[in-house]
Formats: sequence, C-alpha cells, structure tokens
Amino acid sequence: DLADVAWIPVGQTGGYSSKTYFQGTFDGNGKTISNLTITHHEVGTNQGKNYATGFFGFIDAGSAVINDVKFDKANVSGHHWTGVIAGFLTGKITGCTVENSTILCTHLNDEACGDKAGAIVGYINSGLVSATDANNCSVKAGRDAGQIVGASKASYVSDCSATNVKVEATGDCTDANIRNEVIGRLL
Repeated sequence: DLADVAWIPVGQTGGYSSKTYFQGTFDGNGKTISNLTITHHEVGTNQGKNYATGFFGFIDAGSAVINDVKFDKANVSGHHWTGVIAGFLTGKITGCTVENSTILCTHLNDEACGDKAGAIVGYINSGLVSATDANNCSVKAGRDAGQIVGASKASYVSDCSATNVKVEATGDCTDANIRNEVIGRLL
C-alpha cells in the first residue's frame, strides 16, 4: 500500500544527455500495489524534454521485463509519456493488471504537451505488452491517448483487454488521436 507516499518513477529520465533507465526484471509475483500516487512536476531548464511518468518512468532495454503485478487505485499525473506501469517502454510488460485508476497527462510546454497516455504505458518504442488488462480506469490527455497504450511505433500489443476504460481529451494540446481503443495512435 503506497498511500501517503510521494512516488518518484523508477528510471525517471532518459534520452538527451541524461540517462537513468530501468533495464532489469521486476517480477511482481502476483502481488498488488495499491494507492500509487504520482504528481510529476519536473523542474529545471530541460522541463518536459525527457521525463516519463509511471511506477517506472523509462524502461529502456530490450531484455527488461515487468511481470505479474497488479496496480489498484493508482492516480498518475504527468506531462508526456504517462501510464500507471510505465511512461516509456523498450522492453516487455506481461501478465499485469491496472484497475480503478486515473491517468492524467496535461500540457507543460511544447515538448510536453500532455501527449502519449495510457492506463498501462504511455509510449512503446519497441517491445511487447501482452496478457495485460486495464479495468475501470480513466485516461485523460491532450493528444495520443488510448485505453492500454497512448502511442506506439507498431502494434506491440498482444492479448490485452480494456473493460470500462474511458479515454477523453483535456488541456491545451491538439486533441488528436484520443481513442477509446487499446492503442491511441500508431506512429
């Protein structure tokens, strides 16, 4: 139970000149992480350039795996690449569930305009999300939002389902690709 814990994403930043990626294996062993709250308001001169928001911010290794964990009652807010399990994914998420959760991705600046949000992961660069479900969730973003994944370079989603997951536009971005579908936008 992470109630009253100000969670900082594991592997918070990536890209540009700063690299702190998660590159390992996280086996949830069937456990539930409840009441995760992330309010991500980065500061400094690189605001929005390379921040990802989720339990894991950046997962960036082809061999990285997140497996068999459930998130219940998460409340995740970010500005770019936002999801409950991960903001940015190069790797695999399998056998996981997110339920009763809220994901909000809002405009910060031109490089983080509230885009790429999903209940599971904001953006898949490469890898796979499989056998993973989202139930009773709300996803709100300014652009590129979907029930499971906000945006992906290809269809890196297999055998996933979304039940009662509502995706809506919010904020100052373009409202493009806001879809009540598993993937909001294929790039």
